[in-house]
Amino acid sequence: MLCVLQRDLGCQPQLIGKDTVEVHGIERAIHSDDLPITWQCYFLPDGHLTSRVQVGSPVTMKITQMPILSEPEEEDPKPVFEKKPLNWEEDAQLYSQFLERKEELLSDHETYLRRHPELKALLGDFMQFLLLRKPEDVVTFAAEFFGSFSSAQERSETFRSSVISSPFRDESK
Repeated sequence: MLCVLQRDLGCQPQLIGKDTVEVHGIERAIHSDDLPITWQCYFLPDGHLTSRVQVGSPVTMKITQMPILSEPEEEDPKPVFEKKPLNWEEDAQLYSQFLERKEELLSDHETYLRRHPELKALLGDFMQFLLLRKPEDVVTFAAEFFGSFSSAQERSETFRSSVISSPFRDESK
């Protein structure tokens, strides 16, 4: 099994040729079942490798002269595109894609309804209950109706948005 770890060694001055420059160090260690191997590498701010030492090895690699530092490239400004009004109804290709997708979704929905006949009964019950209760807020009523079938929702008083005061119910509870 191998485990690769990298650790920041921070910045330190290093003599390259006649110049002393700040370099940033990174230690990379590979721990294996056989023998762990560790390298310490130092880099210039532009990414040039200035030295590399393998811990436990007598070999040390260092650059002898200062490389030509590359300057950070200026990013090109992002192009600005004008928003064009999208009139998909007049664009033949977009309208064709719309119709194809519409047919695909209709087919998927019809297939689902055929495979789940209980859904038709559930929607019928909802419509009948909606017509009987006539709630002010239909969306909230629908959320409460279908929420009662959800396993994620806690059980509470169902259809509280459509509770109509009635002389036949005891309102003191």
